[in-house]
Amino acid sequence: MSGSLEESAPLVDAPASLTATDRAQHQSRRSSLSLKTTLAVGSACALLVGAAIVSSVNSARDASVQPLGARARSAKADAMDLEGDAATLGGDFYDFERVGGNLSCLPAMTSDYPNAMNGDDDRAHETEHKITPRDCSWYKQLHPFAQQRAKTPSSCAPANTLFVSIADSENYETAKLSTQRVVNQTCFIERYILITLDADATRKCESEKLFHCLQYADGHAFDGLVHSGGHADDLKYKQLTWFKQKVTLGLLAANVDFFIFDTDVLLFKVPDLGRLVREHPRTNVFYQQDWIGYNALYRGRYPYMQKNENAKQHHQDAWNFNSGQVFWRASPTTLKIQRLALNYGPHPMEQERVAQAINELSMKGEAHAFALSYDDYGSGCADVNKLPGETWDFGSPEVLRHMRSWTTLHCDCGLGKSPGMIMIEARLECLAKYNSEELCVGIRSAEDWEKMKEERGASLGDQERLKKLTPASITRSKMKTMLARFECVLADDGRDCSDITVLALD
Repeated sequence: MSGSLEESAPLVDAPASLTATDRAQHQSRRSSLSLKTTLAVGSACALLVGAAIVSSVNSARDASVQPLGARARSAKADAMDLEGDAATLGGDFYDFERVGGNLSCLPAMTSDYPNAMNGDDDRAHETEHKITPRDCSWYKQLHPFAQQRAKTPSSCAPANTLFVSIADSENYETAKLSTQRVVNQTCFIERYILITLDADATRKCESEKLFHCLQYADGHAFDGLVHSGGHADDLKYKQLTWFKQKVTLGLLAANVDFFIFDTDVLLFKVPDLGRLVREHPRTNVFYQQDWIGYNALYRGRYPYMQKNENAKQHHQDAWNFNSGQVFWRASPTTLKIQRLALNYGPHPMEQERVAQAINELSMKGEAHAFALSYDDYGSGCADVNKLPGETWDFGSPEVLRHMRSWTTLHCDCGLGKSPGMIMIEARLECLAKYNSEELCVGIRSAEDWEKMKEERGASLGDQERLKKLTPASITRSKMKTMLARFECVLADDGRDCSDITVLALD
């Protein structure tokens, strides 16, 4: 079946987004297809003559009758009937091939990046940064799906632009919480796609019908992966974060712009991507800043770590880069950035490789990156340059008041966690253990919590409640806490919003 499709596929020119190398590889494949097509012409013409005779006899009878399978195929064909690159998906694109001794997956990845390719799906967990045959095959689904959604009318997203997140069953509820304040805005939800990583997340998405979801492969590629220890040794964390970069590669190859954000990012309102494009028309990629001190910022002190100042002096564009929120503009340049990042891997934190690729091209004048404003696209990697005795950033009434104008907040960010977020975790554990808000709101540090446990001992039902405080529930609790504090400062009714803590047990 696939062979006949390839032989009869129209010979479409390589898309404009491809580089010269891409075009050369594409042209060699076109020549092969032309030969196959020429050989098939004679027999195809004979078949068409006979088919025309039969068709004229049966057309009237079949005009009002369409089998169920044919109707389903027609609906799928309508969804695939897209302009540009999608017209070449009949076997011409996204075939995992060996070219000149190296592997390729055009148009996503050329053979010029051998360290970014892996020909064995069974070893995918050992090479998280490499494109596999399974990834390449899945791009055939992602490409038309993304292009179709990017064409949907929207009053709050620029043309050909998407909002994108990725979730497994563990984080599906987190994705719902992430979009809670904007999910009812049609202009957002019609341009938002959620990539589901397992069958359970897909079932939830299909049954609830909140989002436009696309499952990765067969829904079992990440089965058996569990979180283990810190990020450097956490295989599941590395697989999921690097997969985000594989999705990024596929979307750039599909030639759509997109704002991709982690599920622990709260959207207080729909990001105004159109304004970013208007104000920075030459920028290829916009990114969230990583570590920041909000007390320092709002009180006129230096808000960054010193190492970032050194990076700025070397004219590096991505000098405080966090991949939790990134707005990518599709172009040959951004496609090259992503190919380089995957080729540089592996690394426990994929964002380090993305920043490395951006900086390599920006220092050559090829790429232009822009750091999103930290008091618009917020970072939970906070508390930088806090003075002794000063309140933690997100426990500061002054910082919370500034949040009224924010668009987003990446709640659970960073290789380490800011002391303020650790304090929230301590309060959550206290609530799970003692079920007393009045008691737990007095915790101001992790040390306070350890002291309280020593003094008070275990409570009734302690083990049963603490078992429910999983890493996912801690993340959702932080998000609910920050969302509640945000709503509190919007209400402006005189309450102390900094002491609000919300527990979300599984």
